[in-house]
Amino acid sequence: MAERKRVQFDFAPEAYEELSELERQLKVPTKAEVVRYGLRTLQWLVENINAGKRILVEDGEGNKKEVIFPFIKPVPELPAQDSTIQ
Repeated sequence: MAERKRVQFDFAPEAYEELSELERQLKVPTKAEVVRYGLRTLQWLVENINAGKRILVEDGEGNKKEVIFPFIKPVPELPAQDSTIQ
């Protein structure tokens, strides 16, 4: 198993309550697990947005809307580098 790193967060009371509510809704054993889920979700969002994909939600009637995440900016592709050694 990989070595674990300890991280400590300070939350405002409202944010702590939101974290606690997510812990209850997700039925996970710890708040750390909620943070891990959030990290994996954010990684997925960034990967897909950087791949040029759109994130859509669909309601029960089939209506679709694009979800915009203004804090996620697509990273432009870097030009391929010449790997020949001279």
